[in-house]
Amino acid sequence: MSLPIIDFSRIGDQVFIGGKTFLIKDRLKEICYWNPQLRLWHLPASHDHPDLRQELEALAIQKKKEEATAKKASRLYAKSPEGKAVAAAEEKQRIKAAVAARSTWICCENCEVIDWDRRHTSCVVCGHDGNTFFVDGRLRTGD
Repeated sequence: MSLPIIDFSRIGDQVFIGGKTFLIKDRLKEICYWNPQLRLWHLPASHDHPDLRQELEALAIQKKKEEATAKKASRLYAKSPEGKAVAAAEEKQRIKAAVAARSTWICCENCEVIDWDRRHTSCVVCGHDGNTFFVDGRLRTGD
């Protein structure tokens, strides 16, 4: 048996709802109030019913399964030839946008980004290899 995703705590005349509530925040907005200091949802104890708790828990489980399925489908798509082609086209658009915005590290729109995080590029026109990149408009080499 799995642990509950949603936590319910009754304190005085309030019921506080915590746990993995982001998945069901739209439903919680309809019935609860958000307390930014406590970072918890709350509602009057008079509105607390076992059916409501079951509904929220079931909804959270359903949303979590949907999210996992979507992530799996996204990973499979990214590995497919069509997904790789789309990713390459999107990368080319990002490069063109960076050049148009006078980015500080891409030398031209013919650059192929090898590593976005480390800012490594390879450029056929400029002859840069994978160990060169631009930082603040200056060519740097090595790691």
